[in-house]
Amino acid sequence: MQLALQPISSKAIDPSSPVRSLQKTAALVAAIAMLGGCGTTPLPPWPANSTAKPVVPAPIPGKVLTPPATSTSSAVVTPVPPTAGQGLSVKPTPELPPKAAVAARFAEPATTYDTPGLAPERRAFTTNAELATWLGSIAQTPLPNTLSSLIAAGTSQQSNTIWAMVFSRASSATPAAIEATGKPTVLLIGQQHGDEPAGAEALLVLARELGQGLLEPLLDRINVVIVPRANPDGAAIDARLTSNGVDLNNDHLTLDTPEAQALAKLVRTYRPMVVVDAHEYPAVDPALRPWNVVPKYDAMVQYSTTPNYPEFLTKASQEWIYQPLAQALQSQKLSSEWYHSPAPEPNGAMRMTMGSTAPDNGRNVHGLKNTISLLIETRGVGLNRSHIQRRVHTHVTAITSVLRSTAERASSLEQVRTFVSKEISAQACRMPILA
Repeated sequence: MQLALQPISSKAIDPSSPVRSLQKTAALVAAIAMLGGCGTTPLPPWPANSTAKPVVPAPIPGKVLTPPATSTSSAVVTPVPPTAGQGLSVKPTPELPPKAAVAARFAEPATTYDTPGLAPERRAFTTNAELATWLGSIAQTPLPNTLSSLIAAGTSQQSNTIWAMVFSRASSATPAAIEATGKPTVLLIGQQHGDEPAGAEALLVLARELGQGLLEPLLDRINVVIVPRANPDGAAIDARLTSNGVDLNNDHLTLDTPEAQALAKLVRTYRPMVVVDAHEYPAVDPALRPWNVVPKYDAMVQYSTTPNYPEFLTKASQEWIYQPLAQALQSQKLSSEWYHSPAPEPNGAMRMTMGSTAPDNGRNVHGLKNTISLLIETRGVGLNRSHIQRRVHTHVTAITSVLRSTAERASSLEQVRTFVSKEISAQACRMPILA
């Protein structure tokens, strides 16, 4: 928040005037209020051995999720098509080890997901117009006592709408109504990188299940905001970056793009307790080619790792969200690991590095807003449609676990955020706070 303060010249006001006396009184009240927030905030001891069993969510049963009926909602608009020469294309599948060996490790899941872009005969993934129609249909046919509201969160550089969906038991999707529920809000973001489609397709599945299906009962304890596709321009041409060549995931601090501004506005408006960023990582990394190996994990996961990330949020991220998520994936025979990537050394050796600890990406920037901020990357960049059902299934399984864990720990998470907010405020009297 930025406040524009207009300085008042002391020469313009008589020290004995009523106005000057009023200023002194106001300053005294403000000083007393500040001192009141400067005491040490006592934090409760973190449970060493929690008696609560980890939440291992049941998977969505194997079934075909049919696309909803075409929406006639006036909110749905046709996006501006890509500029000339930027039509949809299919990237060639990168070189892989023998297909039999890969297929044996990455078998198709029992569940078959059927979003518009996952139809067997399709070559392109769900378009932005189809995405809007899918969400619009959910908004028009809500279950009783369920709010499913479709909103335009912003507009991309190519004038494509960035759609968001709000799910709640609140009376409306206004920030005040959502805040009045007293429940934590989860923000789910997909496809910041346009060539990582599995997250968007998975979030369409989850939107359907929250509005009309098996996950809808979770709204008794949480609110959910879904942005299936944050970079519609990149998605339209299967490109990683935004239209002006910016990596959207690295623009959450400076907010140079309208896409990043739209996501920042959602975070500021709905104050989520948990943010999940759904990505994909390269299935064939050039750095690994000399060793003739490919990454083996279905998912790599990481929460905020900035040095000044509050300790309690780190503990909550690890124990209440990450550990149940890993168990949920394991229960579906999906492999996972802490996020890492290969980094070649000048001498030809190889080392592995985890994600950045600097506030230079969405995972860390959102975490510094006192949220549990989670990155989930499935193995998929460069694969086009290969193993797409398994990639979507991995995201659905992992994010379902996050939703259920948040619902299970709703009151505890709100308490943690209250404590953390007070502690950060108290630090203002002990050291400078840089934002």
